[in-house]
Amino acid sequence: MFFLLQSTGLSDEVVPVQSWYLAILFWGGLFYFYMMKICPEKINKLVFGLLTFFLYCICRSCEWEGVFGRFLSIRLLRGVAGMGLGYFVALIYQRYRDGEQRKSFLFSAIESVLLFYCVGIVFFRPLCPDNRGVAIIAAALLILLFALRRGFVSRFLEKPFFAKISACSFSIYMAHWVFITDVFMHWYKRMSDLQEHKIAAIVVVAVLSYVLGLFVHLYIEKPSSAWLKKKLS
Repeated sequence: MFFLLQSTGLSDEVVPVQSWYLAILFWGGLFYFYMMKICPEKINKLVFGLLTFFLYCICRSCEWEGVFGRFLSIRLLRGVAGMGLGYFVALIYQRYRDGEQRKSFLFSAIESVLLFYCVGIVFFRPLCPDNRGVAIIAAALLILLFALRRGFVSRFLEKPFFAKISACSFSIYMAHWVFITDVFMHWYKRMSDLQEHKIAAIVVVAVLSYVLGLFVHLYIEKPSSAWLKKKLS
């Protein structure tokens, strides 16, 4: 973990499991950073576009898991492809962010459908078609629409209540896996009532994960961040 080799192909062991993306973010970020520093924008658009397309093709052919060419982790290829897709989403956002701020029913409807779909595939896998590319494109489009703030859903989610939730989102993400695997699944396998009411079980997991994440945010993340800033200042 300290050498940031997790999920790269050199090391597949990830501890903790939910930190799998850190090494990918580091190595992929280095690649894109230096490409944008040394190459003209036109070259980067071509390289990033082709790279994103072919990496996603490789990921699909490998069924989104495993190792490609006995060396490169599919997780790494997925991460680099996702950063490339994010690059083009950012370009579209920069082009249209200063345009006319039309707030129409169409934008609200598209945001609602995409949000329902993206949340649905997290909890109900059958909603996702065999080609995961559909889910990837849907998520990228939803992020773009939320950034442009043209629909009712994106503006509604800017309210202070949701801002407070997002402030501790990292803590929720890091803490939820421990709660689900070590606590909830232990009881889920032993309680038939929970198995018969999956929607209620999902709600319980979401609420308790938020409570645990909030605790971690207030008593671990914030004090640690304050201490680190003090040491570095």
